[in-house]
Amino acid sequence: MNASKLLEKATENWFAKVASIFVAIVLFVFHRVSALEERFLSVPLTVRAANNLVPSNSYPRTARVSLRGEPSSIFLIMDSDIEVYVDLSSYTEPGSYQVPVELTKTGTALGIEPLELRVDPLEIPLELDYRDRKLVPVRPGFGGSPEQGYELESYTLEPSQIELVGPRKRLEKINDLSTDYIELQGRSAGFMSQVHVVNSDPLITVQGSGQVEVRTFIRDRVIRKNFENIPIQFRGLDSGLAYDGQNLYGRVVLEGGQNPLENFVLPAGALYVDCSGITLPGSYTLPVHAEVFPLFEAAVFEPGSVSVEIDARR
Repeated sequence: MNASKLLEKATENWFAKVASIFVAIVLFVFHRVSALEERFLSVPLTVRAANNLVPSNSYPRTARVSLRGEPSSIFLIMDSDIEVYVDLSSYTEPGSYQVPVELTKTGTALGIEPLELRVDPLEIPLELDYRDRKLVPVRPGFGGSPEQGYELESYTLEPSQIELVGPRKRLEKINDLSTDYIELQGRSAGFMSQVHVVNSDPLITVQGSGQVEVRTFIRDRVIRKNFENIPIQFRGLDSGLAYDGQNLYGRVVLEGGQNPLENFVLPAGALYVDCSGITLPGSYTLPVHAEVFPLFEAAVFEPGSVSVEIDARR
């Protein structure tokens, strides 16, 4: 068969042949499309910030990604194989923007065909502000009360300040941060604990470990107890001399820990005058002394002195 006859044969009924090929392609594509399945993933939404700008308003932390492809392939794809992000590298000034949400394939998703990806939302509203840093003091989040008769004396924090990074205007509103709850209930002695700093703003980042060491010092609660009508004793008076007068009384106020002091009974001789230096009868003004009790301080004792008459013993 020569070339002219071959050409004539090939172009015979050409319209019907082209139509048949077109229908075959459409049927093939329709079959492939109808065989595809759809799957949805919830993927973390990240912010790529190349400039000194960061979001200063709340925004979705996840995006919904639909995957369309062959069932045997799309169910191999994990959340980590799709990256969803907004790119702030083209923004140079603070302000309000509608920023497109972008996605890219990684890992297992790279080798899968056919694969259609769609993300929701397509864009998000963002308020952008300058990134800044700020040092703020940390305060302990104490709760509860120490055991009866004890109190929190003092505490230390290490570090006592912590650095924050975030949008400038939001940082300006933060004056300090508290730690997690530190339980004092029933404590009768000091203790040390490692606690997290509480940061309730997801747009603010706490630098470092985000923990502080808190040392608490607990002591007996200090109270005062008043003792009235305490007899004043005369000590060291020469055996040939005698005190000539009525009984003298004073007052003592002790200060110390609540538990030992509440049940303490003042012994005899708590107040006294020292007569060891008197050798002759006469009138004397003598200082009053308070006995020393190792657990307590004599916050007050009265009187400070007494006037006495000393006679020769009959």
